[in-house]
Amino acid sequence: MKRILLFWFLLLSTLLGKSQPCGFDLIQTDRHFYSTIEQNENVVKEWKQNNSLHLQSRSAIVIPVVFHIVWHEEEENITDQQIQSQIDILNRDYNLDNIELSSIADEYAEMAATINISFCIASKFDGTNIVKGISRKHIDRESIGAFNNLYVSDRGGDDAWDTQKYLNIWVCKLPSGLLGFATMPNSVEPYKDGIVMDYRNIGSIGTATENAPYHLGRTLTHEVGHYLNLLHPWGKQEGECEEDDLVEDTPAQAFANLGCNRNTDSCNSSDNHLNFMGYADDACMALFTEGQKARMIECLLALRPQLRSSENCSNCIHQPDLEYSKVSVFPNPAKTSFSVFIENELENDPLFQIELYDPLGKKIIEKQEIKTNSFHTFDFPQHIPSGIYFLLVKSKDVSIIKKITKT
Repeated sequence: MKRILLFWFLLLSTLLGKSQPCGFDLIQTDRHFYSTIEQNENVVKEWKQNNSLHLQSRSAIVIPVVFHIVWHEEEENITDQQIQSQIDILNRDYNLDNIELSSIADEYAEMAATINISFCIASKFDGTNIVKGISRKHIDRESIGAFNNLYVSDRGGDDAWDTQKYLNIWVCKLPSGLLGFATMPNSVEPYKDGIVMDYRNIGSIGTATENAPYHLGRTLTHEVGHYLNLLHPWGKQEGECEEDDLVEDTPAQAFANLGCNRNTDSCNSSDNHLNFMGYADDACMALFTEGQKARMIECLLALRPQLRSSENCSNCIHQPDLEYSKVSVFPNPAKTSFSVFIENELENDPLFQIELYDPLGKKIIEKQEIKTNSFHTFDFPQHIPSGIYFLLVKSKDVSIIKKITKT
């Protein structure tokens, strides 16, 4: 209880005094936080000693993301399109594909790292249907708060999906001046693990357009960095050049730089004002460093190992075990139509239902009473774009998900 009161006292006093883009500095005042950082460092160090080969040969990582929209006023209930714009921004920022890199000085461009992490809106199979990772919860009060009730459905908030397997992001109305905050690994109870964002700072369309200079989705790029074990460039607290962010290739920095000030020198070296982990305006952020990349990858391998769901699902949709039927889809990729063949080797001949979903979980094809051991051809609707789609083939006893690419 003392920890909760301390958090809110610091939060309110800080917000009354100045803008606080990230709530990370408010949360970390707890002594438990400092010991958690030290424990995490020891876990990563031990993991690296035993798994150096695995670290060098790793494949690309896909992180499935669940958005919990907890809203009161209609404008707080942001659209799927705005959420997707945020996913697109994360994928650009974490894969060195953001437009800002083309206009920065060479000395900074040489620091920039391709993190090779991708993000998608998660989906899962609930035994009957595909459920997409965008949950919406209306509340009957102006604000639910951002520290306890937000995470619990019975208190008006929204329960997390398994926080070990999904990155959970709660979107709500936060106190004025606070854009968001994240939890570092092992720093809170599992049901709270994730990121909390103000609804005005998601993506680059919708409510974000009226929230400059934090209108280009970089707040979540920043908070995901904290979630993946990154500190601010000035370390655990401002004001001291001896403080460190535990990354070798980021210059020492004593203070946060707001705005787009590119000429600061707080510790006898140029501050990296372009770093995503600073407090610059969205338009002035551009990069992570190789050292920050290594730290985030080590976090995913040693501290959040089950989050890498690309190893356990098909483009973020969890696939149930096949029981007795095999499904073939061809051609795949397909341009205008595709065929499905359901093989059944048992004596009984169950009827199946076929449904096609887009990446956001919207159903675009449905056909019932499909017989096994025969071909069934489907035309893509003319209005849908090229991309990845998901075919759900189910009966009362089995459900099978196949990925299909439309060209």
